[in-house]
Amino acid sequence: TTTAKVCVTSNDSLSIQGFSPDPFNIRKLTIIYPDDTSHWAAGTSDNLIQWTSAGITSVKITYSVNQGAWTPITPTSITPSTGSIAWAIGSAQLVSQDVRVKIADVEFEETVSVISETFDLKEYLEITDPPNANDDPALATTNYIIRWTAYGSGVTNVMLKYTTDGFNWNFVNPAGDHTVPNTGSWTWPVPADAITDKAQIMVYDPGNDQNATDTGPVFNIYGQISVTDPTGNLSWDVETDHTIHWNITGAIGDVAILYAPDGVTYQQLGTAAGSVGPTTGFPWHIDALTT
Repeated sequence: TTTAKVCVTSNDSLSIQGFSPDPFNIRKLTIIYPDDTSHWAAGTSDNLIQWTSAGITSVKITYSVNQGAWTPITPTSITPSTGSIAWAIGSAQLVSQDVRVKIADVEFEETVSVISETFDLKEYLEITDPPNANDDPALATTNYIIRWTAYGSGVTNVMLKYTTDGFNWNFVNPAGDHTVPNTGSWTWPVPADAITDKAQIMVYDPGNDQNATDTGPVFNIYGQISVTDPTGNLSWDVETDHTIHWNITGAIGDVAILYAPDGVTYQQLGTAAGSVGPTTGFPWHIDALTT
């Protein structure tokens, strides 16, 4: 109300009374959201601040991080007291687990205000590379650049993990505490045994389990086989013995050795362990039937 008054009356004589000289205001403010279960992310715009009020026309909305100064939510911080407003949190916003929102009556800011429970303003992380299986596959045993975008500031290191089967996760950085600097990219020496068509990368903040975790799309990690012997400069005769050699990239198990007299239709000569390609290779006796 805006027309409240107070009367003080003597218990001994009702004719002795005193009244407040002018009407005064009684107003009410209550914050509904955010509360201590809120986990809002930097770089997002759908964070709804909600409140109830009575006798209030306009409110000023501010926020504080780590018990610091109160900063306006909007440029003017004056909003008709409709009960809700969406807060578009900046992509460079300092993140913290100690954030509060204050709503105050514009007319009586010093006496009519309410502060929310402490809530979490978290970093939002997004894998940008690898984009998908077709655009940027990774070759085993070579360096691959993982990229991500971090919305929010204040997180120094992040954790990167990879999976080759969608279930079991391994550290991208095998050293130390396994974290990497939160710079937006990391050069990953792809393990030889990571060959798969089900690879994924995960990024998250290990210091706050409420911070956003992003898992990138499925992509390919592939190996390679290159035949080193024979080459196009050789001529091998029938009924002679030779050795086929090859190099492998990545952890490739057994391989099949095939031969095509016409360069098109292949027939299998045998199998061998992939690892013997550069050394013992595959012995081949060229008989008349192979021509």
